[in-house]
Amino acid sequence: MSDNNREFTRVPVRVTVKLGDTGRDIVASHSRDLSLNGLFLVCEPGLELDAECQVLIQLGHDDAFTIRARAVVVRVDSDGVALRFLDLAGHDSLEHLQNLVRYNAGELDKVEAELSRHVGLNRRPA
Repeated sequence: MSDNNREFTRVPVRVTVKLGDTGRDIVASHSRDLSLNGLFLVCEPGLELDAECQVLIQLGHDDAFTIRARAVVVRVDSDGVALRFLDLAGHDSLEHLQNLVRYNAGELDKVEAELSRHVGLNRRPA
């Protein structure tokens, strides 16, 4: 699928991400890109296709600036995994994700249009 056909704009961003699944944690050095729908994580392959996991994206040293989400693995490559967000934990996670994408987007108008079309992005209580 070309970038022009994607539902959400991808932004190049390097954030520290921690994944948890079935009792083991995978810490990745960084993400390659991020969207309102998911991210590509540069890491040693450790999760299988269709596996669900918990995602913690650290935006600072304070837990108040953490995006918490539940995600599913949609692609496994030799250099990492692509994750699609299933839901985000609480309003803060949604707000932090939106702001991170806004701040790193080259086409802010396009991102704002995506946000207005998807007002109901999945959010679960924190």
